[in-house]
Amino acid sequence: LEAAMLEALATATSPRAIPLLLDQPRRWRERHALGAEAPAFSSLDEDRWQRLDRLLVPPRVCVVGPRNAGKSTLTNTLAGRGVSIVSSIAGTTRDFVGVPVELEGLLVEWLDLPGFAAPGESVDDPVERAAVDIAGSEATRADLLVLLAAPDQSWVAAPDGLAAATPQVRVMSKCDLDEAESSPRAAEADLAISAATEAGIVELVALVRNTLLPPEDLSHPGPWRWRGMAAREIESIA
Repeated sequence: LEAAMLEALATATSPRAIPLLLDQPRRWRERHALGAEAPAFSSLDEDRWQRLDRLLVPPRVCVVGPRNAGKSTLTNTLAGRGVSIVSSIAGTTRDFVGVPVELEGLLVEWLDLPGFAAPGESVDDPVERAAVDIAGSEATRADLLVLLAAPDQSWVAAPDGLAAATPQVRVMSKCDLDEAESSPRAAEADLAISAATEAGIVELVALVRNTLLPPEDLSHPGPWRWRGMAAREIESIA
């Protein structure tokens, strides 16, 4: 078990994984010492283990929205550098841009996707149509969707093929604009942000991290059966 822990520790991508992995041998020994009195694992434990596995393999977060919603500016703000082209010209992003971003100790694969077509909008340009198809395809493999819309825009629909259990958060961008306060998006959004002024960015980081990996998972005192543990290891300690 300790060898398996060290192997997982060497490949873990998120800082939050380190203290949890280091404590696993003790937790499993204590459970083993209980023998037949050890409580049976439940589906809740298995769900928690799967979420904790995101500390080992970065989950995929896709930011989706209409063109010129501020997706690229938000991506650059979170990355701390210019990884996406920012332009006032709608449709500048024609391919997705992926960048690793650490969110309160959880490393995620953050994807800035091309703008989706707004409800009722047709895309005639074949290049833009291909970009929208790319965005939809990549978004279906998300572990979390950040639906982004500016105050004067509508939310885009989640792509066909997205798993029903995939969490989604609604974020209104450009909250520093004069029209933001009276926008219907403000009441509908889980959070309002401005990548230009960085208003709400700290709260967005916490929202995404806690949605993917709730604080109660990190503070849970029970053992963690992480991905990669061999069957013989599980049989010997479960």
